[in-house]
Amino acid sequence: MAEYTDYQKAFYDRVWGPIQEVARRIGVDARIIFAQAALESNWGRSELSRSGNNYFGIKAVGDEPYIIRRTREVINGVSTYVRAKFVQYSSPLESIEGYGAFIQRNPRYRSFIGATGLDDELAALQRSGYATDPQYSNKLRSVINNMPSGGDMPNFSEGSGATTPDPFNRVWDNLVVQIPGLAPLRGLGGAAQNAGETVQGVASGFDWIKNLFTVDTAVKVISVVVGIALVVIAISVLMKSDVMSAQPA
Repeated sequence: MAEYTDYQKAFYDRVWGPIQEVARRIGVDARIIFAQAALESNWGRSELSRSGNNYFGIKAVGDEPYIIRRTREVINGVSTYVRAKFVQYSSPLESIEGYGAFIQRNPRYRSFIGATGLDDELAALQRSGYATDPQYSNKLRSVINNMPSGGDMPNFSEGSGATTPDPFNRVWDNLVVQIPGLAPLRGLGGAAQNAGETVQGVASGFDWIKNLFTVDTAVKVISVVVGIALVVIAISVLMKSDVMSAQPA
């Protein structure tokens, strides 16, 4: 493993926390998102990342704010430069959040979200066509393999850094982005996980709680309760939408 330079360490400190949150939400390995951000933005030094806060090379569609920049594409096996419209974000954090939303709302990334394990996720991302470079997944793996360990840097030798999303949270977020009108509810599934972590913190200080009600059981129960509540909310929103659409103009 290589040692990070000062600018690479600064980049890691800036993006790793938000990337872990997005990775947990959408259900993919955080190391892949980190590698994409590092590769696509040249560790936060590219013109696109500096002028547009766009760390993932995401192109603009519709009325999204954009900037035009030159980019390299592989077309019919030939590497060439083209000018394209890229989303202009207000901050690096918005770019990371935008990546998560982009992956979730595009059907071609369902296999990436549904894959399990680093190798399968990298292969699915390559097949999805996120980038035209046929060596894209290999370049991402190179970034991941060269992540240093020790100190404040992530140690991936035992698989730490790969996030394990809450199952209900993952299913819920993937569902709501597919239903018009429910997008604002994305992320509410995380309430189950947050509540479970709170229970874990409380239970760790009281032996009688641990004996009476295990943390694993508590997390499962809370997940079910939150899940039922969210489903009720979704049904209410849909019914209200149907009623309003049935009203005469």
